[in-house]
Amino acid sequence: MKKPLEEGANSLIKDQLRSFLKDEIPITGTEHKLYPTTSQVPGGQFTPQILYLNGVNSSQVIPPGDYEVPVHYYCTKVYTLNGAGNRYRLARLNGRMSNVLSTLYQRASLNKVPIQDVQVLSWSIQSGVSYDNLSSSSKQLVNQLIPDYRQQLEGSFTDKTIKYWNSLSQITSLPSFDTTLNQLGDIGTFAKSLLRAREEIINTNFSYGALANAFVIPQDVNLPGGMGTTPWSQINEQVYLRFLAPKGALNDGIAQVRIVGRSQTKELDKVNLIKSNVESKQVIYSLPGNNNRSASSVTAEALLSNISQYDFSIKNYTLRGHIFYPGEVTRKVIDTGTSIAVMTTGEGVGKKKEFNLLVSPSVWDAADARLGVQMMLILNYENNNW
Repeated sequence: MKKPLEEGANSLIKDQLRSFLKDEIPITGTEHKLYPTTSQVPGGQFTPQILYLNGVNSSQVIPPGDYEVPVHYYCTKVYTLNGAGNRYRLARLNGRMSNVLSTLYQRASLNKVPIQDVQVLSWSIQSGVSYDNLSSSSKQLVNQLIPDYRQQLEGSFTDKTIKYWNSLSQITSLPSFDTTLNQLGDIGTFAKSLLRAREEIINTNFSYGALANAFVIPQDVNLPGGMGTTPWSQINEQVYLRFLAPKGALNDGIAQVRIVGRSQTKELDKVNLIKSNVESKQVIYSLPGNNNRSASSVTAEALLSNISQYDFSIKNYTLRGHIFYPGEVTRKVIDTGTSIAVMTTGEGVGKKKEFNLLVSPSVWDAADARLGVQMMLILNYENNNW
């Protein structure tokens, strides 16, 4: 019978190993930290437009609206069931290599690189294969797409884990390495699967076909209701997201996104066209439910717009009852020679002119962001259908 002191030491050592694995496992599941879900998104019927993210840079702000993003679904968990009819719930990617994997996927989407090569590199990163042990094609991808993470890929998860276990086993007598992992619960079982996956990757010489057969086990779910009943995950207070993958991972699919505007954007987006005089190119806008004329309201009760096709401009006049009456703003599209820009000029002499100066930059910046994204969507659509 083991002495109580030895049993206590072994328990402490195992806790140390659990903590080590928690910090070192490359990619971890977060089933206990899933984003909250809802069957319906707020704001009514989902009416998407296509958004190609490879045409969006990190400085662009995507305005509130509904979008469908064409995507490729990589497999981010070895030895997983996969097939048609799955409904995916979403969680943040965690683990020591989560930033490496996220950056790899992002940069791969912007470059014409073979999807299968990206997937093999992804499996290698997930399983803790060090840079030195990668295949030549995987090393080339690292150097091309994520050279800034190469140092993070030095040293394998297997070597680090065995080295740490050896140092612990010198403190007290422990069972074999495999037996110790078996006694660590879920995290030990997961660590063993990664060690096995690493050996499989190297033994198959990084073959996509062999690894796909080993890591992605075909199993159609075919749940009642189909993919249309996939719940929406609420990523934050403004973004709702769900993945629709008709064939599961290793295939193309759609990511559906609803972006809900903040309070001011919501008010601005409530503008409804109530009258249009096509002949004179004049339109009048009204904001529903905005009969309160208090000074705290910055939204327009009524505007008159003149649209000129000759100099590519729109001139907005505030009407009586508007908080910024009397006033006018001209928005004009100009060619600078190196880019297309929108110039905004205005004049206001009403009682709230100081307040107008305070809020107008954010209002027009938001309008410019929406305009820029809409132009990007149009250009992307044309480029992808050329």
